Amino acid sequence: MEYTLLCGKREKTKAMEAGSSRHEELEEEVIKKVKVRVDSAEDVWALKFLNFIVGANQLLFDGLTRELPLVGFAEGVWMVGVIDEIRMPEGQSDSYPKLVDTKTRATASLPREPQRRNGRLQLMCYKHLWDSLVADDFPSRQFFEFFSLNPNHILSAEIRERTAKCGFAAETLTDMLRYSRNTWCMLPPAHEQLLLRYEFQGDQSLLGEDQFEYDLDWVKGQIKCSLEVWRGEREASYTPEDERWKCWSCKFASECPASNSCSPRRKDTEG
Repeated sequence: MEYTLLCGKREKTKAMEAGSSRHEELEEEVIKKVKVRVDSAEDVWALKFLNFIVGANQLLFDGLTRELPLVGFAEGVWMVGVIDEIRMPEGQSDSYPKLVDTKTRATASLPREPQRRNGRLQLMCYKHLWDSLVADDFPSRQFFEFFSLNPNHILSAEIRERTAKCGFAAETLTDMLRYSRNTWCMLPPAHEQLLLRYEFQGDQSLLGEDQFEYDLDWVKGQIKCSLEVWRGEREASYTPEDERWKCWSCKFASECPASNSCSPRRKDTEG
């Protein structure tokens, strides 16, 4: 990440493009996209909240939704993301929605543990955000201030029209946030079991699944460790020695001292 900020983002690989296309396919299986014009930052956030409301209702009525946007305040920072898939359990006594993330692989093999660990962290962060939202732990004033938003800004005509078609009339971002809070309060916490799916990009076959338990203490520790870098409390660390096979697919390898100790191993790619 440090090299990305200093030298620029890496170009999208074929594996990354294939992964994006697959996620669009999965989304289109359950969601019909509609183009909506936005004219301001307030419109952008209003659309995110609208998409969450629509997706949450789909989850409650159909038992499944995909590409659900999230925003929340966790460990003293604002975090945003998009959940690949949320399912309501079938034939079970509990009603806790299960968070799912699909990773596509350019090779017909499961990833190594470091990549699986990253996927677990991502899903645990989503559950952390989800649970804080449904507990109505959303500091509205700090949200408006941090993102420099006018809570009384009149939303674009298209967004106001779209909200009316969805059954509620939102004129301002404050209205939109209020309807979002009403939706959050109807939702239960996410399931303690989280699921990572791995697909082969060649034929979309399932390579395997990684089901694991949520660990609140672990995810908080990981977020805290990352924030130490962002807040300037410590230097970013190099890739651990036992994971330096990653360096062979890194565009910054020639500039990074860590790559000097690399030895050739198989490369892992996913999208």
